[in-house]
Amino acid sequence: MDAGLCCCGVDPEPYLREECAEAGCTFHENSKRAPCFGNCALLTALHDNLAAKSGNDPVVMLAAGGTFTELQNLRDEVLERSRFGKGLLDRYREHAPRAMDIISTDQELMEETLRVFLVGASFSGAILRHHHGRGEAVGPRHFTRETYDSGRAVLQRFRELSASQGEAERFREPLEFVEREIERFVDNTPEEALRRLMEEQ
Repeated sequence: MDAGLCCCGVDPEPYLREECAEAGCTFHENSKRAPCFGNCALLTALHDNLAAKSGNDPVVMLAAGGTFTELQNLRDEVLERSRFGKGLLDRYREHAPRAMDIISTDQELMEETLRVFLVGASFSGAILRHHHGRGEAVGPRHFTRETYDSGRAVLQRFRELSASQGEAERFREPLEFVEREIERFVDNTPEEALRRLMEEQ
């Protein structure tokens, strides 16, 4: 079974060819050439990295697809309705495609970025379960300082790399926003993080 990028309107997801066809969407083997690529730069990079490392293993790609779907649901049901979420999504849509171009020039940074992203995605999934009233499901109990510091280390390495390419100023404000705003969630449980987000609506 082939895995690639499935474009449905402006919401692309890394799915298998057969699933994409069943959904009535357009399948692209080369995700970077798909017309919806720019809307999900980080998810596309994650998909491509997992596909390369797993040899396009369908079990791995299906598991990843579930993570992507959870993140899209969190975006639509929670983030789009909060001050922090809207600010984060606005900056992501504006800067992520170029940021991923820069990150892709450093394989070690790329892999660490994806690792931190997956840890964050796990906590995000726990937030979504609470939103759906399924908070008892297995998931991270807290957003730890260690997790936050790992993310900051990635952002610092990205600052240095973008500066070496003459783009430090372009990313200064969005990076400061991410560091400042996400630090507010350190030591929060998923339930506490959800409450904080919903209070910002």
